[in-house]
Amino acid sequence: MKNQPIKRSENMKLLSRDHHFGLLFSWKIKQGMAKKVATIRMKSYLNFFWHQHLKDHFLDEEVLLFNRFDLEQLCVQAKKDHQQIINLIDAVNSADQEIIWYTKD
Repeated sequence: MKNQPIKRSENMKLLSRDHHFGLLFSWKIKQGMAKKVATIRMKSYLNFFWHQHLKDHFLDEEVLLFNRFDLEQLCVQAKKDHQQIINLIDAVNSADQEIIWYTKD
């Protein structure tokens, strides 16, 4: 029998869709690193995606989900993951020189 798509609550579909776009964003960054795309271009895309999508998504998750289940370990870990991503974005934006993008080979 063929795998059926996961049935999501209507209330969760937008957050789920955002995760899909986040995966695409990550893939595009990885492709940019592999193709040695100009740092300024990747930094610009990073900031566009952060301000237009990811920042609001993090806020929605934290307000609508995580804060309702503060003691749940997965929520605590997700908040830490959000902070780690924010720290990485801040590091990219505060770098004085061109950023060298490292990849795991």
